[in-house]
Amino acid sequence: MSAQVPLRKLERLFDQLQHLNDDQVVGFMESLEPRYQNALRPFLVQNDAVLGYFQKAHQVLHPEPIAVSAFDHQPGDTIAHFQIGSLLGRGGMSSVYSAMDTKDNREVALKMIDLCSVSNYQDFLNEARIVAKLKHNNICSIRSWGFTDEDQGYIEMPLYLGYSLRDRLDVGPISESELVNFLRQVARGLASAHDLGVVHGDIKPENLFLERGGRIIILDFGIARLESRVPSTAFKVLKGTIPYLSPECITDPPAHCISDIWSLGVMAYELATGHRPFSGNTVADTVESILGGELPTTPSSHPSIENLLSGCLVRDPARRIGTASEALNLLQ
Repeated sequence: MSAQVPLRKLERLFDQLQHLNDDQVVGFMESLEPRYQNALRPFLVQNDAVLGYFQKAHQVLHPEPIAVSAFDHQPGDTIAHFQIGSLLGRGGMSSVYSAMDTKDNREVALKMIDLCSVSNYQDFLNEARIVAKLKHNNICSIRSWGFTDEDQGYIEMPLYLGYSLRDRLDVGPISESELVNFLRQVARGLASAHDLGVVHGDIKPENLFLERGGRIIILDFGIARLESRVPSTAFKVLKGTIPYLSPECITDPPAHCISDIWSLGVMAYELATGHRPFSGNTVADTVESILGGELPTTPSSHPSIENLLSGCLVRDPARRIGTASEALNLLQ
């Protein structure tokens, strides 16, 4: 956003805007100076935000080449006190780069989120502050965050060496002992976050990083949901990656801690078998499979994995494993 627009002033205006109905928005916007109108206008495109989310969801099921973002950065570019290195990965509305923190002279990972595509930028601030409080060996820490002058938010994280569990799964089958070890670590991280009331909302192999040495690190805690966020007064929109969504997230969002438990079971099943328990040729088919399809049979003879899957993959949240600590107990 423009450097001429004070962030605190913009936050106050946006807070006012959220409490207006559609008929009041036009008059409110016309009463503002042009620079404030231009800064607020991207957050009003509700239909485009919803369309963008479902386009992203379709891409998850039917991957296609990723279009180059207008906000792509090149090696050597400067963001705040960070010098951009190489591109590490890209999502629907964000990119992750290696970068050099010139202030502390250390290499970091920098996630850039296109806030013109996120309808409530204040959620970016709120969730970054909350997630930064999470301190656990199996959770990716957030060191700092901020905004650029080009409608982007940035998140500074440690630069881990290794690869995602998606990459690990692509290499070949995961042994039962290896899988139990992975799941224990994920459950520990989730239990720590859930104890503070923090929900991940997008547990999947892509968001679990296997560091050299075997440590699992949960990535994108609370940040992944920003990429599909729309104003609370707009549309009831699915958040998360559809094949891993719990039934209640589809019928009555948003996600709760118990929803992460379902996603943990879905991911455990995929890591054990190499394929997802709920899928379809279209988004609608996948949603139908999650809500009413036949529940998968337990694919493992390992008692810990069998108990975890039978406890996690229960459609009724009241009958599902209640906490990540319970899941961890089943894996001991």
